[in-house]
Amino acid sequence: MCDKRRNLKDIKEEFPQVDFEHIKDNKDTLFTPERESDEDLLERAYMFMVELGNRPEDVIVVCSHSTWLLAVFQCVLDIENQDFKRWFQTGEMRAVIVRWEQPEDESI
Repeated sequence: MCDKRRNLKDIKEEFPQVDFEHIKDNKDTLFTPERESDEDLLERAYMFMVELGNRPEDVIVVCSHSTWLLAVFQCVLDIENQDFKRWFQTGEMRAVIVRWEQPEDESI
């Protein structure tokens, strides 16, 4: 199953330097055998970025698979550089600085 994560216990043993405090379940409770729709994927990516923007840390590392990252780069973030919107190669990493800006008040 390529989209299902390993048990948290195993991940913690392999990456002891990473803080996993926000992952509550040892097993992947989000995985289902049915592929999620494009709309659900975009909603999940958007909500993740909203949550990320509310975090107090200055530096956060996000590791994921290419389809999810492409949803973020192509549809959620406002990115001018087209290199970020191309397909990921196997094992490819991209370093990105994300800056959150408050939207201008559009009320009349």
